[in-house]
Amino acid sequence: MQPGEQILWRGRPVRRIKWLKLLLASVFGFFFAGFALFWMIMAAQDGGFAWMFGLIHFSVGVGVVAVAVLDERMRLRETWFTLSDRAAYIARRHWWKGKILDTYPITANMPIRLGGGDKAGDVIFATKRVKTKNGYSTQNIGFLDIAQAPEVFALLKYAREALQ
Repeated sequence: MQPGEQILWRGRPVRRIKWLKLLLASVFGFFFAGFALFWMIMAAQDGGFAWMFGLIHFSVGVGVVAVAVLDERMRLRETWFTLSDRAAYIARRHWWKGKILDTYPITANMPIRLGGGDKAGDVIFATKRVKTKNGYSTQNIGFLDIAQAPEVFALLKYAREALQ
């Protein structure tokens, strides 16, 4: 933060698990591991050590599930949001990359939007294009899954209008 910068709000995501994302990764991982386990059992019945090649695939399947669970846990426990009169900060700890701090300076033409549901909302102030297997998709960046979304949106709007 810069000298004279004032913090307007601090918060964290609501502790609500994103079940669909977790379920899809778990189904894929368990299917992958289950098929590898089946293959290892069948290969072990022939004798020899060929069944050991299935350990790699089994480990990958279990790893997919473990990473999905760890990712969701880190998103909920290791993410902090800060809004100041000059910038929006998203701090998080990633299981592989370590500590990450993203800073988004507030500008007069910053597009802000309020979204979400009744228990938790989103204050979105940036987007990012992400390459996918089918082309590109747009990913929202902001204070996601926060309980005080309308209040934070008003604070961000006020800070943006103060720059005009």
